[in-house]
Amino acid sequence: MLSVVSLTRTLADAGASARPVLDVPSPEQKRAARERFDRVEALSTDD
Repeated sequence: MLSVVSLTRTLADAGASARPVLDVPSPEQKRAARERFDRVEALSTDD
């Protein structure tokens, strides 16, 4: 199993000039997160 350090180093080597891994989410990710949130809200208010 990869350690966090070696995984981080691998990511840093692979994407040194690329965008950060934790960057602004894409529109699809935002929409999916919003749908998940709406589902949880609906479940929690149905009591």
